[in-house]
Amino acid sequence: LRRQRQMCIRDRYSTYLLCRNGASITRCSQPQVGLKAKSNSADKELLNKIRCNSGPSSTLWMLDARPKASAVANLVMDGGYETNYSRCKIRFCNIENIHVMRHSVKDLIQACNEYSAPFLSSISQSKWLDHIFAILTAAHKAAKLVLNGSSVMVPVSYTHLTLPTKR
Repeated sequence: LRRQRQMCIRDRYSTYLLCRNGASITRCSQPQVGLKAKSNSADKELLNKIRCNSGPSSTLWMLDARPKASAVANLVMDGGYETNYSRCKIRFCNIENIHVMRHSVKDLIQACNEYSAPFLSSISQSKWLDHIFAILTAAHKAAKLVLNGSSVMVPVSYTHLTLPTKR
């Protein structure tokens, strides 16, 4: 674990849940691969061990919450996403970043506090239900994969959603 820390923004693997069928859900930080596509043999070895819990021929799924464009843009800042990992597949879940979510929930709260005739239109314009749909779709995908015996890795950033205070 110490050797693979060199590759990550923070400690790479913080949560690990093993299911009865051998599949697991692992929460981890985003890797620091950058434009040079750096890799770390200890990181690859650990991911392979996580994948093998589901069986030697299984696939480890990376469910990256971000839109792919955001992950690619992070490469410039020495971040990025998992590439060059054997028997791993990545899926981008197209969940917007924390700033977009914070703005959306602010608009939703405002619409609820100012109930008026265009209420449903205001709710729709907040895009909050679109964000909830994207989150539930990603959660459903993760659950289906695990129930079918595939392990899932969920790279996350360490920002937290802070709801706006009522004034």
